[in-house]
Amino acid sequence: MANESAAPRSLRNNFAWTLVGNGVFSASQWLLLIVIAKWSTLFSLGQFSLGLAVTGPLFQFASLQLAAIAATDAKGDYPFRDYLSVRVGATAVALATASGIALLIAESRDTAAVIMAVGCMKAVESLSDVCYGWFQRYERMKTVSLSLLARALASLAVFAVALRMAGLATACGAVAGVWLAVFLVFDYPSARRLCPATPTPSPRRRSLVRLALPMGVAALLLALAPNIPRYFVERLLGRTDLAIFAAIGYVTLTGLLLVGALTQSATPRLSRFHADREGGQFKRLLARLVAFSSVIGIAGILGAAAFGRWLLTMLYRAEMAPHVATLTWAMAAGALGYVSSALAHGITAARCFRAQVVILSLTVPAAALSCWLLIPKFGLVGAAQAWTIAMGVKTLAALVTIAWVLRRFDAAPRAVPGS
Repeated sequence: MANESAAPRSLRNNFAWTLVGNGVFSASQWLLLIVIAKWSTLFSLGQFSLGLAVTGPLFQFASLQLAAIAATDAKGDYPFRDYLSVRVGATAVALATASGIALLIAESRDTAAVIMAVGCMKAVESLSDVCYGWFQRYERMKTVSLSLLARALASLAVFAVALRMAGLATACGAVAGVWLAVFLVFDYPSARRLCPATPTPSPRRRSLVRLALPMGVAALLLALAPNIPRYFVERLLGRTDLAIFAAIGYVTLTGLLLVGALTQSATPRLSRFHADREGGQFKRLLARLVAFSSVIGIAGILGAAAFGRWLLTMLYRAEMAPHVATLTWAMAAGALGYVSSALAHGITAARCFRAQVVILSLTVPAAALSCWLLIPKFGLVGAAQAWTIAMGVKTLAALVTIAWVLRRFDAAPRAVPGS
């Protein structure tokens, strides 16, 4: 089993599988928004968007980015059971917190129920996510993709039927049930089969939590950065404008899934290059990731400017067509986000977890200040501009950090195999 787990995988093959899995899953999540927009009301879409905005940062923090830590754990410092047990405990706390916030802020029982149901979706998703990190460590991206495909296809069908028959909260709860079934039947057994046959070290969960806590803070800040404009929009412009802004933001996922597929596939290899002090290999692979991300981002901006009105009408509703400027600025934010994401994977592969906190500690205040200045004056366009400014700050900080990582390569001697 250990030999099979360690067998190398083709980066091209892993990229293809990751692209298919992430593409279908991202499309299914986008289609959930489209189904709500087409079959329900913009107010319901606003409820769903509020649920994502409330629960997203909580579960990102609770994730402690254990999937990324597992994927880059080239030396095998922690067994799978430690990753899973820490994730289960943190997820339970996040779900309880999300439910409490829902009861406090919701103006109706229906809205509270939607937020709590979205929280259940996020909770189950977090369990599968830690398994994905374990699969990624062994470059088993096909296994990740098969799970994503199962979750995507089953949840979309269940959501559409439940939305028609019983409403939004029940539809979200049904999706959570489907995802739980996939975790129990496929994800967890597959992760267990990849565990080494030799005895694993005694549990060191406290040590893992201490290692992961900076990544959890970074994940919280990472989730807050794009959600801060949503909080300002909901407070200053209303729930309907929040629905429009959230729907436009989802268009940026088209490029993110391409960038994410490649960076996720390349992260274990970057981690090995870093562990083996292969500075030249690390630099070349990271440069390719950044170049690919830049091309996708520029294409998205040009596409939004040229075809934005048609795209918004086709995907959502005719009343969203005038928001082409908002879409174009959102794609500019997305383009910067793609580049910063590629750089962040390089930083994570170098195990510079605390640096992520510093980067995002600059990003979040930039987002808040920009929203405070721009949204009252420019509305949704100002929200997208604020998002772009925040992503620009994040990209610049990531560039400075990766330059520091590369200088460490130049200063340190290359590891000698077998030494």
